[in-house]
Amino acid sequence: MVLVIAAFLGSGCVYFNTFFNAKKKFREAEETQKKNREGQQKTGALNQPRGGGAGSRYQTGGRNTGGNQGAQSQSSVTPQVRLLYEDAIKKASKVLKFHPESKYVDDALWLIGKSYFNMNDYIPADRKFQELVINHPNSKFADDSYFYSGLCQIELGNEELAGKAFSRVESLFPESHYIDDIYFAKGKIDKNENNCTAAIDQFNLYIEKFPGGDSAAKALFLIGQCKEEMKDNYDAYLTYSRVKDHNPDRELYFDAALASAVAVLKTDSLHMGMEILDDLAKDERYFDYSSRIRLKIAEGYYLQEEIEKAIEEYNNVTTQSPRTDESAEAYYHLGLIYQNDLFDIAKAKDAFTKAQSESNTSEYKNLALSKSAQIAKLESYQMELQRADSLLMAEQSAGSDSVPAYSAAAPDSIETTLPPDSLPGEPDSIDTAKVTVVEIDTLETMDTTEVVIGPLPEPAVDSPAVFIGPLLPDDSIMVFEDSLYRAEDPGINAVTEDPDSLRVYQDSIKAAEVARRDSIRQSIIKSGIETRFLLAELFAYELNRPDSALTEYLLLVKEHPDSPYAIRALLAAANIEFNRQNATKGNLLLRRIIDEYPRSPQAVQAAEILEYPLDLSRNAVGLYARAESLIYFDNNPDSAIAIFRYIADNFPDLSAKASFAVAWTLENVLNVTDSSAYYEYTAVNNKYPQTEYAEAAKIRLGMASRTGSARQPPREREDETQKEPEEPEADPDSLRRMAMELPRAPRVLAAGEFLYPEELLDKDLKGEVIFKIKLDITGRVQDYEIIGPSGERAIDSVATAALLETEFDTADLDFRQLDSFFIYNIPFERPEIDIFNDPYRDRREQEGH
Repeated sequence: MVLVIAAFLGSGCVYFNTFFNAKKKFREAEETQKKNREGQQKTGALNQPRGGGAGSRYQTGGRNTGGNQGAQSQSSVTPQVRLLYEDAIKKASKVLKFHPESKYVDDALWLIGKSYFNMNDYIPADRKFQELVINHPNSKFADDSYFYSGLCQIELGNEELAGKAFSRVESLFPESHYIDDIYFAKGKIDKNENNCTAAIDQFNLYIEKFPGGDSAAKALFLIGQCKEEMKDNYDAYLTYSRVKDHNPDRELYFDAALASAVAVLKTDSLHMGMEILDDLAKDERYFDYSSRIRLKIAEGYYLQEEIEKAIEEYNNVTTQSPRTDESAEAYYHLGLIYQNDLFDIAKAKDAFTKAQSESNTSEYKNLALSKSAQIAKLESYQMELQRADSLLMAEQSAGSDSVPAYSAAAPDSIETTLPPDSLPGEPDSIDTAKVTVVEIDTLETMDTTEVVIGPLPEPAVDSPAVFIGPLLPDDSIMVFEDSLYRAEDPGINAVTEDPDSLRVYQDSIKAAEVARRDSIRQSIIKSGIETRFLLAELFAYELNRPDSALTEYLLLVKEHPDSPYAIRALLAAANIEFNRQNATKGNLLLRRIIDEYPRSPQAVQAAEILEYPLDLSRNAVGLYARAESLIYFDNNPDSAIAIFRYIADNFPDLSAKASFAVAWTLENVLNVTDSSAYYEYTAVNNKYPQTEYAEAAKIRLGMASRTGSARQPPREREDETQKEPEEPEADPDSLRRMAMELPRAPRVLAAGEFLYPEELLDKDLKGEVIFKIKLDITGRVQDYEIIGPSGERAIDSVATAALLETEFDTADLDFRQLDSFFIYNIPFERPEIDIFNDPYRDRREQEGH
């Protein structure tokens, strides 16, 4: 009997000791984590506004939680802290596994759940809290578990479930010490859902019930944030100013004062805002926050249009607080000033580059990267334009029949260096090359001039450009050293023995060279026209410089009025004028389109905007565009068909295309059930047999098959329980051939989101999923097939979902192409995840909103 009692007591001691050790580890972890947070506060590391730090969407701010029972700062969960929590979880889990009837089971569940919560692992934390309240509803930890389950749901973006958990606390535990926190949390939920009016009411209710302590100050601060979001900046300033009356802690006092200054600056009360900032800058208690204050002072100077003082303050931040988030922000704003206000591209580029390297945690890193990309495009466009404009000027000065040279040097120049925008004719490993220029007019005497081309320059790393070699003077041909034409070619050697044959041969060589250079010249000029248009779009839509955009658009129209970009440039210039509320100039530009390009589709648009009666009877392209508009936007396919028939009868060049459009509209828009579409396709095939539209009609009639589009008919099952045989695997080579034969999908207007499957994060996979797709008239995917799978079903599934959410630009496709398949690739790669970059957490947060 004594042995039995001893064994019983021994087993009790075992699980008690196990839980005691778990609890000890848990307390040690919490103490260490608390010290980490306090150390961060002393050094100013936690300088985020109240209501969330890095990786946190929520802090309760209630009286009993000390404002810190929400999500912990990510940086306070150090590896040491995590090991302690994991050790506590392991020990507490032994109680659940080996002693499920123990009185410490609910204690163990609470400890495990709270450990996960403190490590920001909200899903397993919530599971343990749910397990506790379901299996142990009368536990002393029940109200704690409901409350923290609600906090987990907030962090996971499930505000509705959070509200239900908090309601359980209110109904089941009306005397719980969490009640005040729940009032506060409900206000936060409303704020997170952008329901600012309800949030303000909830926070005011909290302040009314609990007016003392800094928790009321926190509620006031959040009310101020809500008013800012509602654009009531002066009321926000007044609310922030009241925070100091509720005994806030040092950090909250600073946050409220800084926020009040920012809010009042937005009301154009610049002097008042600058006074608040000056007072904060002089307060020794906030010396650690001086860089944040100076950022706002610089912003104030900028709003006062004191650009030089703003630049000076931003530079002070970069000097006094290097390699910080604040210095990254300062460099970014310096870049904006240099780019938008001073248009000093070199300094802007330098500032954005520094903003990217100052701090890996700064939100301005990616913003600066985007701005650097814009500048790189600007430099590339300008370099291309310089080349094209130089060639055009040389052509105009030399006459249209001559081939211009890049260099103004005479043919008998002794030495020259390769221009910085030229392409070396030899491999990069060769430093110099010698070229012999043979003067055609003095060929009999073979007077030659040796031109030494010096070391070949390297293109700028951040300025991609297309390089082209220097063009030779008009009456010259190029032969390489040691006479390229005499290199082991008996035919050429034979020709050189006959002077007449030699002259004919050399004339043919010259003609070929002239043709080659003329082709290059035209290609450069054409590229320059497109580049000028792209440069204007860059100014208009990315760099926010409408005046520069307008200059480029109108210059393009002046220099290249016959280019297809000229009409688009006029329309874009008109839009700029309308956006600047200059309707008179905008209308004049639209009238230019109608007067100078009456047969263009843009003329139709201009006429519709001006409500101008435009005769489209001879504007085939405009008529076709109008018919498409009737289908796409006006839901009037019958009128569109009438226009297509008119085009087919009166404009031979577009008759096949318009006739096919009639058949396509009958089939796909009107969805006719009679044979009218069939007869229209037959007519296209018979009347225009050698055209691409006839081939497309044959496909619709079933007389031909699409490339790679044949599908196997579904198998008929003799027995429903019989397993369908697996299809043989596709030959990779045939899939690659199919991908090469299909045209690329048109430009993407809106890409569906692809996120690497979370369950595959343990596999470092990289590649692409290749689709064969067919689009409908709206640019959505109508039919698809995976012809290049990833090898992982989860990746293929996510890629397919992204594909179906993608919208393509079908504006430049005709109806024949809408009936065809395209190739479209979705790349995938395992993302790098750390505490600063977690797309899965970000998506959960977005879904929560």
